[in-house]
Amino acid sequence: MTKFKRYGGLFLILAVAVSAFIISCSDDQDGLFYSLEIEEKAADNSLPNSVRASGDMIKVPAAAIDPLPPSDRYYVATGSVFYRDVAPPQSNWQKIRTPISGGIVTGIALAGGNIYVSVTTGSVHGLFMLDAAGEGYLPTNYYSANQITRLMSVNDELFAAAGSDLLYLNSAAVDPLNPMEPTGLSGYRILAGTHDGAKYWFINAAHIFSYGTAPDGSWPATFYTETDGLVNKTRFTDIFTDPDTTDLYVCTSIGYIVKSTDSGLSWTSSVDHNRSFSSIAKVGGIIV
Repeated sequence: MTKFKRYGGLFLILAVAVSAFIISCSDDQDGLFYSLEIEEKAADNSLPNSVRASGDMIKVPAAAIDPLPPSDRYYVATGSVFYRDVAPPQSNWQKIRTPISGGIVTGIALAGGNIYVSVTTGSVHGLFMLDAAGEGYLPTNYYSANQITRLMSVNDELFAAAGSDLLYLNSAAVDPLNPMEPTGLSGYRILAGTHDGAKYWFINAAHIFSYGTAPDGSWPATFYTETDGLVNKTRFTDIFTDPDTTDLYVCTSIGYIVKSTDSGLSWTSSVDHNRSFSSIAKVGGIIV
């Protein structure tokens, strides 16, 4: 009897709290789980850890889409591909069903006027192109040998990181059904790329690679490591060319931003910002 008196009040409080929680999650209340209409598994653990989180987003000019939409379009890859118009009246996001059953989109890129999407289930892989209307997939799978972990448009050319190889789309390939060919850069997991008007640039976590010629299967794994502002810098996450100045920027997950104003001849480093930077770009005239 003593124990009941001691804890009875607590039991009552808990009972009231649980009842309130259940009521708050009812259909006619704005409860904690109000926005969860359907719960479903978004991904499974069969996907390698090297898969970059979906979420690449591109802006496609209306002129690249047939029939011509009312405005440019945004496309975002997040599990599947979604798109909507940029200018008002903005359409709702429309989903494009993934071409491989159970597949998850790992990248999206606009290159040569075409929209390419990489997909994988963890065991079945693909590289597909959207149709002229930009609202569905064409049936051809252009690459299925390995999982593409990063899809990039660099100098309006399509590049793909597949395992430890960097591939490029060769428009003059002998076999047009298998146009993805090795660049020659191999042995590194490439994270990002850019072009400064004179050179192609790519990074992995510990190196910055530079090539002055178009991809042809013979790029050697030459890189910058101990040059000026790059001394003791690693954990690179993104590389970007300022289109207005052609200055190069590289950000890191350990708080530094490294910059070159002379196409890689010299580099300067920021102080440690005590931040983990994951990407860098220019928005509204400001480097962000």
